[in-house]
Amino acid sequence: MPSTDGSRKVLWDRVSPRYFATLGQQLLEGREFTEADNATSRQVAIVNQSFARRYFPGVDPLGKVFGFSTPANSKDFAIVGVVRDAKYGNAEEAPEPMVFAPLAQQSDYIDASARDNEKWSHFITGAQLWIDGNPGRLDRMIRDVFRDVDPNFAIVSIQPLQQQIDVSFDERRLLVRLSGLFGVLSLILASVGLYGITAYNVACRIPEIGMRMAIGANRPQIVHFVLQAAFAQTLFGLGIGLPVALLIGRSLKSRLYQVAAIDPVSLLLPAAALLLSTGAASLLPAIRAASIQPIDALRAE
Repeated sequence: MPSTDGSRKVLWDRVSPRYFATLGQQLLEGREFTEADNATSRQVAIVNQSFARRYFPGVDPLGKVFGFSTPANSKDFAIVGVVRDAKYGNAEEAPEPMVFAPLAQQSDYIDASARDNEKWSHFITGAQLWIDGNPGRLDRMIRDVFRDVDPNFAIVSIQPLQQQIDVSFDERRLLVRLSGLFGVLSLILASVGLYGITAYNVACRIPEIGMRMAIGANRPQIVHFVLQAAFAQTLFGLGIGLPVALLIGRSLKSRLYQVAAIDPVSLLLPAAALLLSTGAASLLPAIRAASIQPIDALRAE
C-alpha cells in the first residue's frame, strides 16, 4: 500500500475514458478506461512508470492490487494499465508516481480526511478536448455544448494545451533571452578586447616582424603568424571554459526541461562564434603587420 505520510508522495486523479488518447499520453501496457468501469464494476486504476518502478520493481504490475488510507483499503484498486511518465506540475522536477482512477467509480473510506478527498476527487475541474483546427473558432460552440449538459456548469477559460505550457515557461523564456543578449554583448566586448591586445602585440613586435620579412618571410606568413598568436589565446580560453560548461550542465540537469545535460550543439555553436570573432578581430592587425616595410620595421628598433 503506498505510503500516505508524505515521505513517498503519490499523485492521483480521476479521469474519464479516452483521457490518455486525448492528451496523447502513451499507454505502454494493458488498457485504457472504458464505459464498463463504472460504480458496479471492480475498482481499477492505471499507473505511470514511476509508480510501477517504485511499488512493483522487477515484476509486471498488471493485475496487482493496492490501496490508500488504511490497511482495510489496501486492495481497493487493481492495475489494468501502465502509461508513460509525464510531468503534470513542475517541469524541472522528475516525474512523481501517479495513479489514475475512473471518474465513475468511488472508494469507501473509514478515515474522515480520506472520505473528504474522495468526495472532492469527483468534482470536475478540467476537461480535455481533442480539436482538429483552430480552437478559437470553436470557443462559442464548446460553451454551448457544456451549457446544454448543465446550465450551471461554469467555464472559466478555454486554452490550448500548448498555450498553457508556453505560459508556464514565460519567465524562463525571458531569462533565456536576457542571457542570450548578455552573451552577445560579452562576445562583442571579447572581440574588442582581443582586437586591442592583438594590435598592441603587433605594435610591440614590429622589429621582430621586420626581421622575419628581411630573412624571407612573405606577407601571408606574417598574417598567419599574427593570427596564430591570437587563436592560441582563444583556444586556451576554450580549454578552460568547455570543461566548466560541462560541469555546470551536469549540476543543472534537474532544472532543465527537454534539454540534455550535455548538448553538443549548445557547446559547439558558441565556441564556433568565438573562433569566428577571433578571426574577425585579429585580421585587421594581421594585415597591418603584413603591410609593414622591412626597412621601416628595422628602423623602429
